[in-house]
Amino acid sequence: MLRGVLMLGLITLGVVAVVWCVFNGPRLVAWAVAAARLLRILPPPPPTPLGMPIERISADLRRIRAKALSPVEVTQTCLDRIASDLQQKYELHPVKAGRRDIEARVWSLVHDHTTLAASLSREGGVLKGEVEAFLRSVRAA
Repeated sequence: MLRGVLMLGLITLGVVAVVWCVFNGPRLVAWAVAAARLLRILPPPPPTPLGMPIERISADLRRIRAKALSPVEVTQTCLDRIASDLQQKYELHPVKAGRRDIEARVWSLVHDHTTLAASLSREGGVLKGEVEAFLRSVRAA
């Protein structure tokens, strides 16, 4: 009697084990590969590159190439609009100075004040494209 119950339990356990192995095949394979690498039966996995794949970077560069190569022109009206928006938003007072002095002050304001830089550079920020174009033109000059 005990032998029959033991045999029935082993058969049930075997069926459950087979069904579990069927549903967890990928996990078992991963465990087997990890054990084989631990015992140095299999070579270590190849290194994975950090960062974005080179294919995606090249696709992005091809996509933005025309825009990046086109010259950006910053006019005095553009600078005046940027200055008036900055004066209103940050309660800045007008300064009598030459264009180079004003460009240097705008450059230092944008790079020294983190809240101003964050406000101008965030998605949907005030005049984001125009400020970036202005900063590129100042860097180029």
